[in-house]
Amino acid sequence: MATVAHKSEPRPEQIRQNWIVNPTHDLLWIIAAPLIAWIWAAFTFKTGGLELVWTIFMVFNVAHHFPTFVRIYGDRDLLRRYRWNLLLGPIIPFSVSMAVVFFVVVNDLNIFTLLFLQVILNIWDPWHFLMQHYGFMRIYDRHNKAPRKLAGRMDYALCTSWFLFILVASSEWLFDLLYKLYSDGGLGLVMLIDQGVYRFIYGLTLGASVVMSFVYLGYLNWLRRKGFYISPAKIALFLVTFITMGLCYVRNPLMQQLLPGWTFMAGFATLGMVHVSQYLAIVWTYNRNLAGNEEKSRPGLFKRWFLKGGLAAASLYVVACLMYGSFLSNELWRPVFILGQGATFLKYLFGIIVSLSFTSTLMHYYYDGFIWKVRHKENHQNLVQPGQAPAAEPSTEAADAPAHSWWSRADGATTAGRMFLKQAVYFGAPMLFVLLMTSAISRTSPSWPLRLGAQVISSQQWDDQLAEQALAAIERQSELERKMQKLIPRATAKHYTYLGELQYFKALLLNAEARQRGEWLAGERDEFRDALQTAVDMMQESLERPAPFYHRENMELDRDTVQQRINDWRRELASPGLGHLSTPSMLVDRQP
Repeated sequence: MATVAHKSEPRPEQIRQNWIVNPTHDLLWIIAAPLIAWIWAAFTFKTGGLELVWTIFMVFNVAHHFPTFVRIYGDRDLLRRYRWNLLLGPIIPFSVSMAVVFFVVVNDLNIFTLLFLQVILNIWDPWHFLMQHYGFMRIYDRHNKAPRKLAGRMDYALCTSWFLFILVASSEWLFDLLYKLYSDGGLGLVMLIDQGVYRFIYGLTLGASVVMSFVYLGYLNWLRRKGFYISPAKIALFLVTFITMGLCYVRNPLMQQLLPGWTFMAGFATLGMVHVSQYLAIVWTYNRNLAGNEEKSRPGLFKRWFLKGGLAAASLYVVACLMYGSFLSNELWRPVFILGQGATFLKYLFGIIVSLSFTSTLMHYYYDGFIWKVRHKENHQNLVQPGQAPAAEPSTEAADAPAHSWWSRADGATTAGRMFLKQAVYFGAPMLFVLLMTSAISRTSPSWPLRLGAQVISSQQWDDQLAEQALAAIERQSELERKMQKLIPRATAKHYTYLGELQYFKALLLNAEARQRGEWLAGERDEFRDALQTAVDMMQESLERPAPFYHRENMELDRDTVQQRINDWRRELASPGLGHLSTPSMLVDRQP
């Protein structure tokens, strides 16, 4: 009887995996996106090298900001509710950045000093990538009836622990950030770290990741026993993304065998393209669904474009994004600026492009922080394809229900003045901190020692005080380059070519100073020859290291130029000094 009764009970409807578009689209452009991006990066790396990989990525990276602004423009409710937040957002970043451009140009400073502002983006970028990946995991898990807070926290903890470990294990991202903070900002944290400290941080993050993985496996087992839904798409997305990220970010024998010379920069570009392709896909889907809502979408071009759909409309969408990315990419404008040899007009032009690019990136991060919250019902509605079940609303945490919509937290009642002051603090405070760091280091020890050395050597009248300042700046930067070589066992060539040119300019300054007196002082000749020999050794060592060869003060260095430097400097080693050594023309005539 019991068996018969059990068979007569209605079987619960089986929950199927939800998709953002459809299984084929999602598997190809979201879940398998890391594999496709790696294939692209590997082919491009082999045919065009790291520079081509990086340039293409930078264009696409800026290009994917454009859909954010299209989405904001197309959503009438969103723009109305967050009117001042969205409209006033770009004012502070662009204004401050342009003020820095004016100050740099008027005072004849190195125009690339502007790029230190991007340290803000360097810190925010990994967080932005992590949160997008976490958001996709939450979307694929939306049919899970488990307590919403628990499910979200478990996914977040798993992603964060492995993300932090991979960043630490790759070492280059962390140390490059610390390098910039010291070189351009004077914050000497990098000088406090040695291999012992690094190994401790490495072990700590690895241990946390492993422990969290076992905890998560226990959580999945708990879901299974309770009968809650486990999303295969979510698990696959996590595994494919983080395995690819680990292989691409962290130096390993497999990648070096497949792609000799592969570096963290190539890996960063690879995963960056994953982020870009996933973002373009989800915004396209969102805007198409939004365009079908007569009440919420903006009429005109937005509605016609996205309602039409099809290959032609999608291609136009991608082309428009790439045009935006090409115009605002620093990488495409940098050669134009260098070839112009630092003309004032080109300095301002480059400064405007840098400011626009900086503002675009900052606004992309800022807007995405609140317009894409998965818990908002509007995002659920516009990410559901026709014929799919609507996104599951949390049933176990009714107290959280009011937070399901952004409208309840909108700034419709906020005045323009109050919002402007809020954003002045939010954006202005970190930008002011970075500017004060740059200003402080420029007063105490110039952060562009080659430029200062070139000015001393090419001056018509010798200045002992300026020469001493240049030598001190060279020693400071040389110490940092040596530190980077110790911290990163397979440091890129730039830390060797930069040290080589620093030591060569030290030799130039010592020789020029001796010429002023007409003789060497005790020990000066040996110091001169040691610096020159170190310059040759560092350049030779760079040829055994992964690209790039160019560094922050010489963007034109490549393998052939490095080899030419070695040949020239070896000939100069045979001379006794006191004569006129050959100063690299690009460091005197083409000072940015």
